[in-house]
Amino acid sequence: MVCEALDRGHQTIILRKGGIHEGRAGFAFDHEEFFLFPTLFHEQEKHLRGSGSTSAEPENQDQAEYCPGDAVAISCWAQLISVWNLNCWETIKELEPFHIWSRETIRDRFDWSKSPDSQPGIKMALVRIFRLVQPLKIEYQKSHGGCRSWLKLEGFASGSQQAHNPVLDDRAFASVLHKLTQIAGLPEHQSDPGSAS
Repeated sequence: MVCEALDRGHQTIILRKGGIHEGRAGFAFDHEEFFLFPTLFHEQEKHLRGSGSTSAEPENQDQAEYCPGDAVAISCWAQLISVWNLNCWETIKELEPFHIWSRETIRDRFDWSKSPDSQPGIKMALVRIFRLVQPLKIEYQKSHGGCRSWLKLEGFASGSQQAHNPVLDDRAFASVLHKLTQIAGLPEHQSDPGSAS
């Protein structure tokens, strides 16, 4: 659902606390470019805000996860533009227009660490999404499953080397970046949003 929301321009940010494979350090945006792998893991409708009224619903809501050998279509890739480390809940609440997760889900991610010496927080990334002219087809493997953030897909050129079109044009994307900066301040990481288009 989230990949579809990004693909259709309904969502422009990623909010991450990290999967269990990231360990105590949590999630890190390790790549400037990455394909969006449309997993179904953790995609229960209850975690999404207004999912019943959007067009970002999966075609087969009964499917809980892919099976080995299933064909997976990768239709878009992301360029990492800006990254923020957010530790103010009031700021995070203002980000609702930019994502489809429920407030309860984001609050759970914000408070995810139960360690007494850790502070609540979440990482936010603004990503620019590009839709591939020709989707890539891969065969799902058991190693692709589970709660993880990054998969290594062998034999694929980077997204920017594929024929693609931006989901949001330059003007619309610049407006999103401006609004996020007004809400969250200057990012800790900044790339050129026009370098891949």
